[in-house]
Amino acid sequence: MESKSKVWDRYANLTKSEIFRDKVRYETYLFLTKIINYFYHRRLSRYSKLKDLIVNLTKANKMSADISDCLALYEDILNIKPKYILELGSGTSTAAICLAIDKIKEKENNYSPVFVSIESRPKWFNYHKENIPKDLLCNVQLIFREEKIKILHGEEVAFYENIPIHPYEYIHVDGPDIHGLGVDLQSDLISLEKHLNDKCLIVFDGRRNTSRFSRRNMSGFNFRRHSKTLNHMISKEKINNGFFLDFLIRD
Repeated sequence: MESKSKVWDRYANLTKSEIFRDKVRYETYLFLTKIINYFYHRRLSRYSKLKDLIVNLTKANKMSADISDCLALYEDILNIKPKYILELGSGTSTAAICLAIDKIKEKENNYSPVFVSIESRPKWFNYHKENIPKDLLCNVQLIFREEKIKILHGEEVAFYENIPIHPYEYIHVDGPDIHGLGVDLQSDLISLEKHLNDKCLIVFDGRRNTSRFSRRNMSGFNFRRHSKTLNHMISKEKINNGFFLDFLIRD
């Protein structure tokens, strides 16, 4: 049965020691994110078009995204060249993926991937359509879908209604707004699993609990940190487990 839930409380049902540990871990995460973003500011000089795109889209401070996330997604698309891409939760990252698609097309005229990006809030759906450059917007099917809550495997989970079915090879997870719905998990990937490409790589924007919940309820997926960010990812293929400091040292 679908239902709205109370506002999510990250410390609900935790002991004092667990709350302390969680706060330390969260503060460490924020600190490391700042370090990563600092070095990725420097790395952006390699991609002048991506840098200009991020700067222009974040001037209004409305389409926020970590620079490291945008750069990691951009480089992932360049390296993997997926034919079917799904993004759960649109934003600056959507434009970064579109720009990567354009970059590949410069050398490979036949590259024409299906890229679906889902947004659940009318305000932001319209904002994305108006502010992502028109020459990039043609690379993505930006669609609106409702976000709801249901019970799955005894847990309250968020999900998008009617996600288009394709054999996705690359998925970026930054929606639904789980905490805004009062939950900490989502079920979209579990529902899509049987349709995914066998080599599908799924990158979670944070969402540690969701990534682990998805892995537990999906067959044969491995779990790692993303090698260039503090995000999580799962895949049926062997995942590069490089640590982000490798990239900082190279700069």
